Amino acid sequence: MTGMIIVFVTVPNTTFARFLGKKLLHEGLAKCVNTIPVVSSFIENGSQEERSEQLLIIKTVESNFTSIEKRVKQLHPYKVPEIIAISVVKGSKDYLNWVKS
Repeated sequence: MTGMIIVFVTVPNTTFARFLGKKLLHEGLAKCVNTIPVVSSFIENGSQEERSEQLLIIKTVESNFTSIEKRVKQLHPYKVPEIIAISVVKGSKDYLNWVKS
Protein backbone atom coordinates (compact mmCIF):
# COMPACT_ATOMS: atom_id res chain seq x y z
CA MET A 1 0.00 0.00 0.00
CA THR A 2 1.14 3.51 -0.79
CA GLY A 3 -0.99 5.47 1.69
CA MET A 4 -2.52 7.32 -1.27
CA ILE A 5 -6.17 7.07 -2.28
CA ILE A 6 -8.31 8.28 -5.15
CA VAL A 7 -11.76 9.52 -4.17
CA PHE A 8 -14.56 9.63 -6.74
CA VAL A 9 -17.37 12.14 -6.28
CA THR A 10 -20.05 12.89 -8.86
CA VAL A 11 -21.67 16.32 -8.91
CA PRO A 12 -24.48 17.86 -10.96
CA ASN A 13 -22.55 20.42 -13.03
CA THR A 14 -19.24 22.04 -13.92
CA THR A 15 -19.77 25.08 -11.70
CA PHE A 16 -20.24 22.95 -8.59
CA ALA A 17 -17.37 20.66 -9.62
CA ARG A 18 -14.99 23.61 -9.78
CA PHE A 19 -16.30 25.01 -6.50
CA LEU A 20 -15.93 21.72 -4.64
CA GLY A 21 -12.54 20.91 -6.16
CA LYS A 22 -11.13 24.31 -5.23
CA LYS A 23 -12.58 24.02 -1.73
CA LEU A 24 -10.91 20.63 -1.12
CA LEU A 25 -7.59 21.93 -2.46
CA HIS A 26 -7.77 25.16 -0.44
CA GLU A 27 -8.58 23.26 2.75
CA GLY A 28 -5.60 20.93 2.22
CA LEU A 29 -7.76 17.83 1.83
CA ALA A 30 -6.65 17.09 -1.74
CA LYS A 31 -3.43 17.47 -3.67
CA CYS A 32 -5.00 17.29 -7.15
CA VAL A 33 -8.57 17.20 -8.49
CA ASN A 34 -9.54 16.27 -12.05
CA THR A 35 -13.03 16.89 -13.44
CA ILE A 36 -14.49 14.77 -16.22
CA PRO A 37 -17.96 14.96 -17.82
CA VAL A 38 -19.83 11.65 -17.48
CA VAL A 39 -23.28 10.22 -18.06
CA SER A 40 -24.50 8.33 -15.00
CA SER A 41 -27.12 5.59 -15.32
CA PHE A 42 -28.68 4.30 -12.12
CA ILE A 43 -31.82 2.92 -10.48
CA GLU A 44 -33.68 5.28 -8.16
CA ASN A 45 -37.13 4.72 -6.66
CA GLY A 46 -37.57 1.65 -8.84
CA SER A 47 -36.95 3.36 -12.17
CA GLN A 48 -33.90 3.68 -14.36
CA GLU A 49 -32.47 7.19 -14.54
CA GLU A 50 -29.79 8.80 -16.65
CA ARG A 51 -28.10 12.09 -15.83
CA SER A 52 -25.21 14.19 -17.13
CA GLU A 53 -22.80 14.86 -14.29
CA GLN A 54 -19.22 15.78 -13.57
CA LEU A 55 -16.89 13.23 -11.96
CA LEU A 56 -14.26 14.53 -9.57
CA ILE A 57 -11.15 12.37 -9.29
CA ILE A 58 -9.53 13.48 -6.07
CA LYS A 59 -5.94 12.46 -5.28
CA THR A 60 -5.08 12.53 -1.60
CA VAL A 61 -3.75 10.53 1.33
CA GLU A 62 -5.84 7.96 3.17
CA SER A 63 -5.90 9.95 6.40
CA ASN A 64 -7.92 12.70 4.65
CA PHE A 65 -10.86 10.49 3.67
CA THR A 66 -13.07 11.12 6.70
CA SER A 67 -12.64 14.89 6.38
CA ILE A 68 -13.34 14.77 2.63
CA GLU A 69 -16.47 12.69 3.20
CA LYS A 70 -17.71 15.12 5.86
CA ARG A 71 -17.00 18.20 3.70
CA VAL A 72 -18.63 16.73 0.60
CA LYS A 73 -21.76 15.82 2.59
CA GLN A 74 -21.91 19.39 4.01
CA LEU A 75 -21.70 21.07 0.61
CA HIS A 76 -23.23 18.59 -1.86
CA PRO A 77 -26.76 19.18 -3.20
CA TYR A 78 -27.57 15.44 -3.43
CA LYS A 79 -29.17 13.70 -0.46
CA VAL A 80 -26.80 10.74 -0.91
CA PRO A 81 -23.70 11.84 -2.85
CA GLU A 82 -21.32 9.31 -4.36
CA ILE A 83 -18.14 9.28 -2.26
CA ILE A 84 -15.98 6.27 -3.07
CA ALA A 85 -12.30 5.80 -2.31
CA ILE A 86 -9.89 3.29 -3.78
CA SER A 87 -6.37 2.62 -2.62
CA VAL A 88 -3.49 3.29 -4.97
CA VAL A 89 -1.45 0.10 -5.05
CA LYS A 90 1.36 1.32 -7.28
CA GLY A 91 2.38 4.47 -9.04
CA SER A 92 5.28 6.67 -10.00
CA LYS A 93 7.38 7.11 -6.88
CA ASP A 94 7.90 10.80 -7.67
CA TYR A 95 4.15 11.38 -8.12
CA LEU A 96 3.20 9.45 -4.97
CA ASN A 97 5.75 11.47 -2.96
CA TRP A 98 4.32 14.69 -4.40
CA VAL A 99 0.77 13.73 -3.36
CA LYS A 100 1.98 12.90 0.14
CA SER A 101 3.91 16.15 0.53
